[in-house]
Amino acid sequence: MDQEKYQPSERTLEDTPVMSEEGVFNHLLSQQNRETAGIVGAKDLSKNVPNELLPVLEMKFVSIATLSNKEGLSGVTHVHDWCDISYVMRGQLVYEIEGKETPAREGDVVIIPAGVRHREIAPADRDFEVFFLCVDFTNVGRQIDITDYIGHRGVISTWYSREIYKICENMLSEVTFRSKGYLLNLRALVLNLLVLLCRAQDEPEQRIKSIKRINSIRKKRIADEVKSYLETNYMQKISLDDLSQAFFFTPQYLSTLFRKQTGHTIIEFLNITRIKKAKEIFRQGELNVSQAALQVGFSDMHYFGKVFKQYEKQTPIQYIVELKGGTDAAEDGGKAEKA
Repeated sequence: MDQEKYQPSERTLEDTPVMSEEGVFNHLLSQQNRETAGIVGAKDLSKNVPNELLPVLEMKFVSIATLSNKEGLSGVTHVHDWCDISYVMRGQLVYEIEGKETPAREGDVVIIPAGVRHREIAPADRDFEVFFLCVDFTNVGRQIDITDYIGHRGVISTWYSREIYKICENMLSEVTFRSKGYLLNLRALVLNLLVLLCRAQDEPEQRIKSIKRINSIRKKRIADEVKSYLETNYMQKISLDDLSQAFFFTPQYLSTLFRKQTGHTIIEFLNITRIKKAKEIFRQGELNVSQAALQVGFSDMHYFGKVFKQYEKQTPIQYIVELKGGTDAAEDGGKAEKA
């Protein structure tokens, strides 16, 4: 995208008060400030459209905008009475929808119907840009759930991502320049977007398998990156919050993903790594038990001994004695324990 043309400043429809980026993201635009962009005589122009789909043609735009991360984001859980369709144009963030956290990455679409509790989360050091389309679909005053027709809600990965990106660009262009007929074209673009989302649910089985495989690869890559981080920094004090900040996922999501991918909790894997490194030190014979424990990240000697025995079925001293063999080794082990 041409960054000079499409700066992530506030972009709203004509006659709609300009919203701050925070206002856009937290959906603070009041009901009375909305602009109605319905098609006059839509029923006459749409005789072949089922009555229940007419709200799609009589849509009301709340906002069309983009948001870039500047100071981090941890929105308050909220509900609104319009439909949010978001597209991650760059980077990644986390959506918490009805209490369930799901990461959204570049190319993903996020659909949040009216009345669904949600919030968006992103640390300050993570770069992202998200396109927002907030639309009211109303039928004689009755709110409808557009996901009844497109079959999706939540975070979606689709093969139509590139086409959706182009639609978002065109919407931003229409809102920026407001050429004659831009409102009509905006409605046409929304309908094109809905068509792609409808077709996404009917993607061929092979495509669906490929998407699932890609998502599986993503999760494995995340787990591998966490493992690499732990294996590199095991001697440091590491908390789950530290990992959450480093990998841009909430502690709960990261813990669940790691356990499913590796069969271990993060703490278990960290302790296994530390014990493995301690055994390497013992084999070198240069440090005593206390020194080795400190070097691999244990500050509590009692806890180190407990963890070591849990995984090796013997104490550190017993391991050293077995490693060296003989009475002399036992005496050396006793000295090491006292040290």
